[in-house]
Amino acid sequence: MKISITQANEYGRRVLMAQGVPEDIARDVAEHLVESDRVGYTSHGLSILTNYRRVLAEGLAQADGRPELLNDRGAMLAYDGHNGLGQYVGKVVIEQAIERTQAHGQCILTLRRSHHLGRMGHYGEMVAAKGLILLAFTNVINRAPTVAPFGGARACLTTNPLCFA
Repeated sequence: MKISITQANEYGRRVLMAQGVPEDIARDVAEHLVESDRVGYTSHGLSILTNYRRVLAEGLAQADGRPELLNDRGAMLAYDGHNGLGQYVGKVVIEQAIERTQAHGQCILTLRRSHHLGRMGHYGEMVAAKGLILLAFTNVINRAPTVAPFGGARACLTTNPLCFA
């Protein structure tokens, strides 16, 4: 049985809300996950909901975590994600960075303490759709190494994705 994007979004939203995630956050996270599935990044799609259930239950992510602006210098913004679900936190802060770039011609954005941001290309697409450029550098902490360096045989690095759009 084939389901529509609308049905998939609703499924993801309901699963997240059943775990205490507020409706607006659940909607944004579900839309990000479904879009990841749609464009072929299934490792960052709805299949990740099982892991999110675990991290929410263990307190590693906050169901109601929202970004807080810590420092505003016009074209420079610093946020704390309060361990919120990254697809929501990321969307909010990237939207702010887009507004600042349109106003100032550029924006440097930092974000700390966000849970998994999801598929980084999603944010690149948001920025590119506005005719802007994104250079994103991500650092993952508090996680066991999963990546071996080039030519290596043993994992000793975490994933630290880059996104240029």
